[in-house]
Amino acid sequence: MFWLGSLLATLFVVIAVGVATHDGYIRRHYRHPRLLIGALLTLSILAIPLSVGIALTAPEQQQPWVQYAIGALFLTLPAIVALGLHLRHSPRLPARQRRVLAVGAHPDDLELACGASLARFVDEGHEVMAMVMSHGDHGGIGEEREREALRGAELLGLEGVTVRDFTDTRMAEEISEIVGAVEVAIELFKPDIILTHSAHDQHQDHHAVHLATMRAARHSPTILCFESPSVTQEFRPNFFVDVSEYLESKVSAVQMHRDQSGKPYMGAKLLRGAAVFRGRQGRIPQAEGFEVMRALSSDLGEL
Repeated sequence: MFWLGSLLATLFVVIAVGVATHDGYIRRHYRHPRLLIGALLTLSILAIPLSVGIALTAPEQQQPWVQYAIGALFLTLPAIVALGLHLRHSPRLPARQRRVLAVGAHPDDLELACGASLARFVDEGHEVMAMVMSHGDHGGIGEEREREALRGAELLGLEGVTVRDFTDTRMAEEISEIVGAVEVAIELFKPDIILTHSAHDQHQDHHAVHLATMRAARHSPTILCFESPSVTQEFRPNFFVDVSEYLESKVSAVQMHRDQSGKPYMGAKLLRGAAVFRGRQGRIPQAEGFEVMRALSSDLGEL
């Protein structure tokens, strides 16, 4: 009984630790990740002390509850597997792997604008890189915001994120330098698709990054502009990405930016509402919308 109880306790400890340390993976690859995480942690918290109790019960002290407990614990394990299989996204294999470069002005811009799309692209097997042009230290603590950008990128599963040192709120004066930085990234990464801010954005840094990226990507075939909270009414998306299964990944990535958590546009309710609004435009449940600056049909494919 000692070895059986010890084995069960070890299995449930592994499940609990795995859930706690692979939060980002679960949020990207499973529907209703909060439900799954909560269920697995609750089952593990209940099962671990029960398993330890079984291990410490001497054979001569065995009571009927021990047999019932062992049966319940062994039934719990296949139930966990079944729940995981039921909630897992259907794997998607792209006809052609694409390289996607997302360019934003501040550490939280990409998560807010296209975080769910980026999570979907990663899950579908595409290679996604991000560039953030400033630490955002005018509106927060720069070092902390950079760390939050790294955590957000990790949760979304990006190949990497580069945070540059351009001046927050003054990027309009540094457009030439930003052009050079984006050109280097394009030369090294050779993206098929570039995502960046819209021209219809009233934030001066967002507009500057749009202009710089369009100039740097003048030879790139496919450029899409995403929707920031500061876009004007002239932002009219004509390409929609179905993010119904990835919206919670976006919410979780945005919540990584605790330095900005007091801003009204960071709220989960607003993010979900915006996805429903764009989804109705695209005739799908939930979506993120993009303006197509130019595009090859082979690049967009089934994104």
